[in-house]
Amino acid sequence: MSEQESNSTPNKNVPLESKLQQFVKRENGQDPNTGESYQSFQTMFKEKYLDEENQLTEQWYEKSKEYWENIEPTVNGMLGGYEHISAADIVGSFSFLKMFINGTHRSLNRSGYCLDVGAGIGRISKNLLSKIFSHIDLLEQCPKFEEEAKQFLEGIDYRFFVSPIQEFIFPEDTKYEVIWIQWVIIYFTDEDFINILKNCAHSLTKDGVIIIKDNVNSDPGFILDTDDSSVTRSEEHLNILFEASNLSVICERYQNNFPENLFPVKIYALAPNK
Repeated sequence: MSEQESNSTPNKNVPLESKLQQFVKRENGQDPNTGESYQSFQTMFKEKYLDEENQLTEQWYEKSKEYWENIEPTVNGMLGGYEHISAADIVGSFSFLKMFINGTHRSLNRSGYCLDVGAGIGRISKNLLSKIFSHIDLLEQCPKFEEEAKQFLEGIDYRFFVSPIQEFIFPEDTKYEVIWIQWVIIYFTDEDFINILKNCAHSLTKDGVIIIKDNVNSDPGFILDTDDSSVTRSEEHLNILFEASNLSVICERYQNNFPENLFPVKIYALAPNK
């Protein structure tokens, strides 16, 4: 599917906070692993992950942290046993990213920095980002992946930061041409999602972009996976979160040539509103 340029104007008659609150009260969802259904996104969090004072418990983020700590530090591990999709993934990502190199949308500085968020052992940094940019930063919360990255990324100029992104302090002396976030946003609450994107936006160069590539639910509603505390959102939900983060979608595209049994995957290029 070809990329779509975003020409829509946000509805300024509805406050963003109210818009998001209204949405999460009405969007229903399910957990296919357990067969549970949820009346709304808000209800799901309240029933499973909020304490009596409506504060997020440690269970949400601890479950995903535990899941990844038990994953083998290999390309197959990074892709959940789907190593065979790596080549198609990189081809799709390169096709999308090159529009921001050749001036179709923007002309990014190839001698600048890019940031790979949720980098794992550096699969995307090695096969995609290092082919385009001179300087690569990797951000990953699991320390054991850094050890594997030392061999996996041999010969590449990079820096490795070990931290959850919601706690990460961006380097003050670095601005990024691209902040690449792939298969990561499914692990965040809406509140953290917005805060993370706002922090990323402050660390971009003047023409820099945030690129999100992740699972989407092409049908209305969300899909919860309690095995790793992840939630696949609908496209409508994502667009509300982008708007709430003061970001505009420059273009978007579905990933092609993935197995039909996987979620649809979509790539978004986001830039701060001027």
